[in-house]
Amino acid sequence: MSEVFAGIEAALSFGSLIANVTGVSLGILFGAMPGLTAAMGVALLIPLSFGMPPVEAFSMLLGMYAG
Repeated sequence: MSEVFAGIEAALSFGSLIANVTGVSLGILFGAMPGLTAAMGVALLIPLSFGMPPVEAFSMLLGMYAG
């Protein structure tokens, strides 16, 4: 059960929330441009996520897909 709380704590950390807000805002910008889909936006953000910690990278990519 402690692993669940550790995962929730990692997902709600400051860095993850900032990455999620960044992903959502980029998702809204990419969604406003004609011809750019959510999958293409995620594909364009993958190189930016290589140097990030895994939780923050997935948070940004999920925010991009949702935005």
